[in-house]
Amino acid sequence: HHPSEYIPGSVMKVKLHNFMTYSDVEMEPGPRLNVILGPNGTGKSSFVCALAIGLAGSTKLLGRADKLSEFVKRGEQSGYSEITLATKDPDRPLVVRREIKRKDNSSTWRVNDVVVTHDRVKQEMHKLGVQLDNLCQFLPQDRVVEFARLSPEQLLKETERAIGNAELFDMHELLIKKKDAIQGLEREVANKRAKIDKLKAENASVERD
Repeated sequence: HHPSEYIPGSVMKVKLHNFMTYSDVEMEPGPRLNVILGPNGTGKSSFVCALAIGLAGSTKLLGRADKLSEFVKRGEQSGYSEITLATKDPDRPLVVRREIKRKDNSSTWRVNDVVVTHDRVKQEMHKLGVQLDNLCQFLPQDRVVEFARLSPEQLLKETERAIGNAELFDMHELLIKKKDAIQGLEREVANKRAKIDKLKAENASVERD
């Protein structure tokens, strides 16, 4: 596949070393629909975990291991995930590498082979529209029940966030704020009318006296 076929934020390549069930593996998803098939225990969930852990997501998003060191393959002292994402420039993809050490439960981040902070990686994900906390964009197996419990309103908002650059979501939020502001003004007008009616009644009573 040519790099120009991938929209910004798309996963172009995933490389794993001593990560969960994998010793060494390299996968290159296509620019459209990708399906990973295999019997239980062959590493399908490991691939999903690699995406979350390797793109600055919290371990809590996965609903499983809390300690980062638990993602290192059993019997090994370190491992890494290296994920290549498409950007607006087809010739300059973003390569995010996270090296994990079992001994002290620590990790080191690299973006395009330059050591960076966790916050820097999160900023890059935000620019590319990668939303690991959005169940409409990233839905691990252990969080399917949580997804099913979303209300229609929540589903609409999460879907809007997941589409394009989230402009639709921002517009929706703005409309909600404007509606709330209008309702506030209507309440204020109603209160002032009630006050005016009360004053008119008191004035009429005084005039009769």
